[in-house]
Amino acid sequence: MKIKITPLLLTINAILLVFILLLLVFKEPISVTTEPAQESYVPNSSYEVAQLSENIIAIVSTDYYSADFGELIALEFDPDTDTFNVISNFDIRDNWVPN
Repeated sequence: MKIKITPLLLTINAILLVFILLLLVFKEPISVTTEPAQESYVPNSSYEVAQLSENIIAIVSTDYYSADFGELIALEFDPDTDTFNVISNFDIRDNWVPN
């Protein structure tokens, strides 16, 4: 009985192997699409950003060796135009005392 089952199992395994190989050969290739990177502005000096309210942010330059050091700008987001508008400028160097 074992002698007859072994050729049957080998035949089934061979058919399954051929089927799997055909699936691999004729399957649709995987395509990967990448979007080009958006251009972004990278400043030369360090800036810190803090959200003050829902539509208002503050940006301060923290690079001590930069000409912009201590400049603080408050911006308000306008959802109608999808832009930020300057609402205040302040230079913290006017009131800054080094250690």
